[in-house]
Amino acid sequence: MKNIRLFIVVCTILLIYTNVYAQDEDDLNDGSDIVVTIPEGLDLRLVTAITGATNSEGDAIGLFMYDGESLVRIAEDFVMPSWEGLFVTWSPDCEHIYFSADIAGTDESGMYEYNLIDGTATRYVEDRPFPLFASISPDNRWLTYIDFGSEERRFSIQRRDEEGSRDDFFLNTWGIVAWSADGNSALLDELNSGDVTIYELSLKGDNVELRTALELDDTFPFALDMTADGEYFFIAHGDYNASDIYEYDLITGEITRITPDSQRIGNIALSPDESRIAYTNDETVLVINRDGTMNPNVIVYPSVAVVNVGPTLYWTNDGTGIVHQGYTELSYGLWDVFYIDLETRRPQRITAASTESDFINRWWTCMPPENAE
Repeated sequence: MKNIRLFIVVCTILLIYTNVYAQDEDDLNDGSDIVVTIPEGLDLRLVTAITGATNSEGDAIGLFMYDGESLVRIAEDFVMPSWEGLFVTWSPDCEHIYFSADIAGTDESGMYEYNLIDGTATRYVEDRPFPLFASISPDNRWLTYIDFGSEERRFSIQRRDEEGSRDDFFLNTWGIVAWSADGNSALLDELNSGDVTIYELSLKGDNVELRTALELDDTFPFALDMTADGEYFFIAHGDYNASDIYEYDLITGEITRITPDSQRIGNIALSPDESRIAYTNDETVLVINRDGTMNPNVIVYPSVAVVNVGPTLYWTNDGTGIVHQGYTELSYGLWDVFYIDLETRRPQRITAASTESDFINRWWTCMPPENAE
């Protein structure tokens, strides 16, 4: 869940578009207006939310899953919140999604785990009015989320196998931004009056401990990522017009600047072999070596159709490609998913919505781990 703040800005834009694109009965959408083309050999799972769907209570925001041939409606019994409250999180195995919603005709609101294989749902959080931004540890042990319904913003973490057993921390945070591969540690950040605190969450055994890892003054954290062993993390911070990527050693406290020049960095992603970092810079996706060197041959140039890069940015399991989201000039206001082959350095458009449609869609993508069946 990297670069959550960019996601919030995007939500605000989408809300404006939602007000412009008022739906009537003839404009209801079933997802058939969206074409999905996944490159051969790329195992990518897709869920989208679309305005103009319906449920038992009338017009609604609908969730759809790509089943390999077309988009199919899922979770039809749920009443999704408005755009500012709609956030879907994938499980690490790409078989479940998490979201906050109500069940139509009931008062059973909360955060749900939805099984994409059999369509069953489990309510994990039911006593919080507005739990958002779920994050699941890579080992599936822990569920974290933010509660905006309390007087103070509350970060909560609970065991997935022990409903109701949880720890709460009152922090001005958007939640987990990076996990270690074993799920024993995670990072989250807190922003207060321009100052940033990076916390390390230790989750060894049944113990939950929170410690301060780094404090920064007068800056803004745009994105974080973490090595698989949990010993190093990478942070892009600065101001809106000039930020840099830094490597931080959680054991020694040593900080190393990676980017040679300050740029408008929006998101970062560490490669599977941890030797390279992909990042977004305005309208471009670039790759820099971890030692700070940048070879022109590994710079990724998007096609002229990409005019904005979205919050999704990650590598394929073998490190040969990158998946990201963005707008296109042909469908401005609608998110699209792109795949970049690092050998050709040319983006391929995976999703394409008709520019004739008066609906808004948003994508959540997942790539199963290499050992997944």
